[in-house]
Amino acid sequence: MSYQVDLDTKFGWLRLHVAQALRAVGYGKGRCRLETSNYWYRLHRTSGNGEALIRWEYDRSHRPEKDKPPRHHAHAPVEIHIDGDMRMDLDKVHLPTGWVTIEEVIRFAITELGHRPPCGDEWPKVLAESEGKFFEDFTGKRLKQK
Repeated sequence: MSYQVDLDTKFGWLRLHVAQALRAVGYGKGRCRLETSNYWYRLHRTSGNGEALIRWEYDRSHRPEKDKPPRHHAHAPVEIHIDGDMRMDLDKVHLPTGWVTIEEVIRFAITELGHRPPCGDEWPKVLAESEGKFFEDFTGKRLKQK
């Protein structure tokens, strides 16, 4: 699955590209559920060289016990000055993030980038419902009852 949308933000027009690779996993008698193998969420300029400003990625095949980088990670074309000439390039390292849902990326676009969602002021409710469905129907994690 892959989708992209242009966002009108306080930083100008940006493009959000979302992609996920899913697989069906069997459990129980003839039942299956979808499982995420990979996700790629990228925020780009709508013009220019196409380099992502921020990339959130997940790769199920990355296993910590195999000396691989964090499965859930982010990248950004930013260098951090360490000491002297030493710099850390955040586009080259795998900055650990934990699981990032698409709802969190959308929330970031609204609250931090200033994008106005098409659902208007209903966006917190819409995102909460979507997250609830994801956690209840597609993961082993369940929402805590209030």
